[in-house]
Amino acid sequence: MVILYRKNTPRNLLIPLRFALYGVYYSHMPEQAPVSPTCDKVTPTADLIAYVRGLSDIPYARETSEWGNVSSIAAGFLQESGDEGKILAVMAESRFKRISLQAQDYRHILELAVGRSPRGLIFTADPKVNYVATDLPDSLTTYRALMDELMGRHNLKRPNLQFAAVDAFSRDDISKAASLLPGGKEPMAVVSEGMMVYFDMDEKRRFLSNLHALFSIRPGILITSDVRLGQEARLAKILQTTAQISGRDMLAHTFKDEPAAQKFFGQCGFDARPVLDKVDITTMRRFKLENDPRAQSYANRPIWMLSPSRS
Repeated sequence: MVILYRKNTPRNLLIPLRFALYGVYYSHMPEQAPVSPTCDKVTPTADLIAYVRGLSDIPYARETSEWGNVSSIAAGFLQESGDEGKILAVMAESRFKRISLQAQDYRHILELAVGRSPRGLIFTADPKVNYVATDLPDSLTTYRALMDELMGRHNLKRPNLQFAAVDAFSRDDISKAASLLPGGKEPMAVVSEGMMVYFDMDEKRRFLSNLHALFSIRPGILITSDVRLGQEARLAKILQTTAQISGRDMLAHTFKDEPAAQKFFGQCGFDARPVLDKVDITTMRRFKLENDPRAQSYANRPIWMLSPSRS
């Protein structure tokens, strides 16, 4: 059984903090082509979200936030965002935990654009779980160094945690990474936390086509937090800063509402449903945001489960 969360002693915080929305790595290049160099603009946001995650009780998150250049990158790339940064911490914690609750039903897991996520390290404490963490090559090198540091520090062995360089637009990359998972025809879970939000609709279709091809060979499900709806609350300053860093405007790639999202995914060959599990969001209490309507909106955002359509 995987133990997802533990209580950590809170640390003193300096407010205001600097934050940005969850990072993602993307490419405009055709199938099998090298990843676009514009990915370099968004790679540092992996460190930014790691810094935000360190404000929660997620295992290894605090250590990750203090590792390497995480804090200096957060300070160097972001503008002061005040209360928006606190609300972002709520979003990061809630979606990490909701995805983890659904993913723990699977023994074979592939995570895309892993960034600095500790989920693989947490899950592979169970030797029956097989986990492949993927990202673009440069970011993955940094991630492996982080995992080596944490495993050495805690005297951990994780032979069931593997790594693969993956461009989400490359069907071959995704297939090769999935082949690292044992279990033959046992169901697998693919995790995407903060990746598709940056894709335009054509890019979403392209990525989902790759997944559909994978799931035609091995049964699986996509667990994602990356379905944004047009009427949701917004963090204006953070969205502006993120667009400047990434060159991508997420507001241009949202769905009107849940039926519109489900229709789109249906056209891509998937049955899609939102899931809102109850999770303990420690950052809500830490920052005293229980009565803040924007924080409540982010805390109560569902994740989505996409499985190949039966029809």
